[in-house]
Amino acid sequence: AWGSTKGDAIARLKQLYGSKVETVIAAGDYENDISMIKAADIGYAVGNAKEALKAVADRITVPCAEHAIARIIEEI
Repeated sequence: AWGSTKGDAIARLKQLYGSKVETVIAAGDYENDISMIKAADIGYAVGNAKEALKAVADRITVPCAEHAIARIIEEI
C-alpha cells in the first residue's frame, strides 16, 4: 500500500515511469515537503523555506516572491 505523503507520490511516479523520466526535480517551502525533497533526484528549497526543509534540500534558490520556479528552470 502506498502512503499519502508527497514523497510517496514521487516514489510511485518513479516506479510507474521508470526510464522514461531522467531526473525528478521538486521544490518546496514547508515541512510537509520534506519527504518530496528527499524522494526527488534534485530537491530545491525556496529561499523563504522553513529551516528544516533547507537542511534536507540539495539546493536552495530565491524566495517564492522572486520567481523561484523560473529561477530553477533557468538553472537547470
